[in-house]
Parts: sequence; C-alpha cells; structure tokens
Amino acid sequence: MWAGGPAMPSPGDPQAEPTIGKAMNGGYDLLEAKCNRCDRVSLVRLRALRQPRETPVWKLEAAL
Repeated sequence: MWAGGPAMPSPGDPQAEPTIGKAMNGGYDLLEAKCNRCDRVSLVRLRALRQPRETPVWKLEAAL
C-alpha cells in the first residue's frame, strides 16, 4: 500500500503479510492512507482502528 502498488499481495508471492499487531509491535503508530480518486493523504492511528490485531494491513483498504 505504501509503495504505490496494489494493497493486496499477489497469490504465491513469498512476502510477509503485515498485520495491525505486527505493525504496532514494530513501532509503527500511524498508517498513511491515500485516496485514489482525489489524492488526499490521511494519517490513521493504528490503535484507533476497530479491527482485530490479526487483520492484515491490506484488508484495511476498503474500510479507509
């Protein structure tokens, strides 16, 4: 999501699947979300999200 590509990982890609909990444990407090339509950028506090900590970060795209 943060690299400008699709948020959802491609099937079979050997990459880590970051979750909300892993991001917070790694010291990340904020998630940067950019609207594809109007290009507005917002910062979202990870602790304020009402999703389980096991939720993959890419699944947040529809909710944001």
